[in-house]
Amino acid sequence: MNANKERYVYLKVDCKTPDCNTTCLLKFLGPYFGQGKVSDLVPEWFDYQCGSCQHTQRYQRSDVRPIVLDDPPPPEFQDSF
Repeated sequence: MNANKERYVYLKVDCKTPDCNTTCLLKFLGPYFGQGKVSDLVPEWFDYQCGSCQHTQRYQRSDVRPIVLDDPPPPEFQDSF
């Protein structure tokens, strides 16, 4: 748990595979300061493999949303693009 109450913003998609409700974190943007526009940071179309169900789905920019979480990424986290 984040003791200093700083929050962090990521880009995410929800897996499109039926019966998989995984939220997939695509990119870490840093500490949260109210940012919300993500269109310049995301390719128009991209393929992504869900870490839970292992299925690869095709996504478009409009599928990507910012999400604010309490914790920074773990050291092994890698941005998808």
